[in-house]
Amino acid sequence: MATVGDLAAAIKGLFIDAIATCSDARFLKTISIRDAKKRLTELAREVEAWQTIVVIRDG
Repeated sequence: MATVGDLAAAIKGLFIDAIATCSDARFLKTISIRDAKKRLTELAREVEAWQTIVVIRDG
């Protein structure tokens, strides 16, 4: 089972990849850290389905 640290590292990697490859920010889904904690399982499923999600500190 993945730990929260593992998921955080994966999200960080996806964020960096999304910024490097996505030229149009309209396709990025953003969510605050607080909301991400509440919906972690749902977000993990979306990421597995190749949805790009950017977790932001303020939001």
